[in-house]
Amino acid sequence: MARWAVLGAVALTTIATPAAAQTMTVQQFLDRVAAVKALGPAGLLSDDMTALKAEMAAVTRAYAADKQASAQAGKPISCAPEGAKIRQAEFMAAFEAIPAAQRGMSLKQAFYGIVAKRFPCPVAGGRPKS
Repeated sequence: MARWAVLGAVALTTIATPAAAQTMTVQQFLDRVAAVKALGPAGLLSDDMTALKAEMAAVTRAYAADKQASAQAGKPISCAPEGAKIRQAEFMAAFEAIPAAQRGMSLKQAFYGIVAKRFPCPVAGGRPKS
């Protein structure tokens, strides 16, 4: 399972400029992850693994840029501290927990929601947003 940590590592350590809007849905992502896992060790070298890493890197770059811009505007999208990490297994569990009827949402939308839930911003009165 440690070899799958590469997705989480890429997702959480890639910082650059935001990419164009992503079109992969949560269901497409989960399907491609399953296909890569089915290949065993060879899956790590597959084109699908490369595409999955690129997709997560693009989503992460977009998140980093949007987080900074929203914080500067005084309306943060989440309050993840600098250097915060969410393990790949947590992301996968969260993606898999999305009901099938909602898995048509973009991977980006799901990613942002997972981070916002994990690192909510406090609101007046000291209670976090839900």
